[in-house]
Amino acid sequence: MKFNYSKDDIWSLIPLKKERSFIHFSKPSKVFVYTKKVKRSLLSGFEECVSLSEIRDTFRKLSLKDSCEKPVLFHLFYEAHCIFDENLDHISENDILLIELHFEKAISIKLSQEDSFKKKINLKRVKSDLTFKNYDKSFNKVYEHLLRGDCYQINLTFPSLFSFNKEVEPHNFVKNLWKNSEAIGDYGHCTWLGPLNRLLLSNTPECLFHLKKKGDDLNIYSMPIKGSLKISKEKDKKKDWEKLQSSKKDQGELFMISDMLRNDLSKINNPYSRVIKKKIPLWVPGILHQYSLIEVSLEKSTSLFDVLNAVFPGGSITGAPKKKVIGLLKKLESPNPRGFYCGSTILLHKSMIAASINIRSSDICFEKKSLKYSTGSGITLLSNSKEEFKELELKESSVLGLF
Repeated sequence: MKFNYSKDDIWSLIPLKKERSFIHFSKPSKVFVYTKKVKRSLLSGFEECVSLSEIRDTFRKLSLKDSCEKPVLFHLFYEAHCIFDENLDHISENDILLIELHFEKAISIKLSQEDSFKKKINLKRVKSDLTFKNYDKSFNKVYEHLLRGDCYQINLTFPSLFSFNKEVEPHNFVKNLWKNSEAIGDYGHCTWLGPLNRLLLSNTPECLFHLKKKGDDLNIYSMPIKGSLKISKEKDKKKDWEKLQSSKKDQGELFMISDMLRNDLSKINNPYSRVIKKKIPLWVPGILHQYSLIEVSLEKSTSLFDVLNAVFPGGSITGAPKKKVIGLLKKLESPNPRGFYCGSTILLHKSMIAASINIRSSDICFEKKSLKYSTGSGITLLSNSKEEFKELELKESSVLGLF
């Protein structure tokens, strides 16, 4: 399969890890970019004023019991939490909140094995707040909030900006990231936005929610990830898992966020959510994680808005209690928005209704030949500044090393 990269081209690619193939969405019929006051069509360039209530109505019109015969994709940027909590503080006029895409065509493909796909990508760090000195300073501020009881856990993140060689094209990033099917994140995806000369590329293993239908029954699942351990050797998988399981800090993080997610799911319309599995191992390139599996049944009238209003943004990339932590993060983190990173990408296509949490994600601008990549980790009273910093470096190399 070959791709075109014209200014007018827009497409999305969804890996199907088990099938070792990809779903390619093309021929967009509608593509809108939303900021807090403006809705812009990438197909016509037309702009109109928009309110947060109108954006909410977009999600209210989508019932989860119905199937979308043609693919619909939403890229909710992290700052889109203002759509649901109506808190516009620190949201600038130009911050993207949401990209909405409707496609006419969906086909299953295999990525081409052409030599052009194998072009080496030379990433060079040009700007980064990710130094131990900066991290330790922010870590200590977080720790003060924890000691005061302002919160129980905060997911602190740091962005880095990289440049890359001029001859590299979008398909080089896609192919290098996903050349090994074993390295593909379970909720990975990418979208090429030709009019913006921009590639949103995510190899995330994390799920915000996944809907399953059985007859008239609707069940929704969430799978928060907490805990990270550098993998030693393939043959030592069992020992690595035992080590992660025995970590009080990582176990405490997972249980805390799982309880918060269970509470979030209970707010949709059924108070009886449950944790099906407390700890499940998850191997990604170079790292062992653990996650829990949480389930709740939904009423047939449930809309996409009902779900997002309860669970977005994900608790694993904010902290506990969520609303309090979101406010603290605005003061603790870089003045630059998280953007695509830590947002969620929602796919609605036939039986597929699922949303990711966009960790291990890159926002790549081909006009400037720049790649933005961010990393984060959860901080609790049991956390250690040096160990948390090592975890950030490990998460960064997990994806950038694949390029």
